[in-house]
Amino acid sequence: MDLLHLAGATTTPFYRDLSLTYQRNVVTPTGTHASLLVVDPDGNLHFGRNQEDLAPITLADALHRAAAMDVVVPHMFCPPGMTSWRSLFEDVAGVPVVGPPLLATTLSTSKLATKSVARAAGVATPDSRRLRPGDRPDLPLPLIVKPDAEDNSLGLTLVRDPADLGPALDTVFAHGDTALAERFIPGREVRVGVLDLDGAPRVLPILEYHVTADRPIRERADKVMLDDAGRVTMESWERPSLPTTCPADLGPDTLRALRDAALTMHEVLGCRDYSLFDFRIEDGTKTPYLLEACSFWTFTPVSVISRMVEAEGGDLVDVSRRVWAQAAARKK
Repeated sequence: MDLLHLAGATTTPFYRDLSLTYQRNVVTPTGTHASLLVVDPDGNLHFGRNQEDLAPITLADALHRAAAMDVVVPHMFCPPGMTSWRSLFEDVAGVPVVGPPLLATTLSTSKLATKSVARAAGVATPDSRRLRPGDRPDLPLPLIVKPDAEDNSLGLTLVRDPADLGPALDTVFAHGDTALAERFIPGREVRVGVLDLDGAPRVLPILEYHVTADRPIRERADKVMLDDAGRVTMESWERPSLPTTCPADLGPDTLRALRDAALTMHEVLGCRDYSLFDFRIEDGTKTPYLLEACSFWTFTPVSVISRMVEAEGGDLVDVSRRVWAQAAARKK
């Protein structure tokens, strides 16, 4: 199986660095032959066998080389990388891309769109408001303010004091002109993954982040640690700042509600191969509230879906190979 790993970013060096950090640690199943295409924020492209063997390439040549590949494995996290770059290879070049298709990733990239789909499907979400520059949310405190289309908690603020709302809005609009405010859900935070393999989607063991009263949300430093030069490090994965449990210790009713909600979202978003969702389980009511959809899996040991696969007793390398082969079979 000939693979093309698609990495880099079109927006910021942070996203490019994050993408390459993950791609460097991707699994390598026996019988696969990999090439790498890296997209830079300045628009330049580089192609090679790995990150140490990259040379400049034009887009036309990259698409020509991609046409000979069996499947594209995406590692881009910026909004264009999650949407248009995936579509370029699958819909234009005709090379299958591992993971959810364009419609699903477009909806998932927008937290507001994800919530609209969830509400229409009967999945609970926190009360939220769309924000544009100059808006002030009409929600009671505490509330969460975050960009609509950023990941890794970039621009996110938990606002408890009215005096902190103005700075939070300044922060969020530094990441774009569309944001949202949503009711803060006090309680537990979990991630729910769906593995859609051989036509039978199933929920993997659920992972819990043990937030506390002092650290009630996951912030950017809990997800990605940077060094003094601003480069992504592996520290947040090697020495996580919040303890986790997988599988989470959940009661049968909560477990059933989370599984139903994740499978519903997987279906209504139009996901395939895999999907991943963040939920808060409200204290007292035990109601799971969907926070966002995360339409990516890096196929590295530190990836959340990878940890779920291994918690289920699966072999990460073999499962990755099977998922890639399933995507490759879509090639016409």
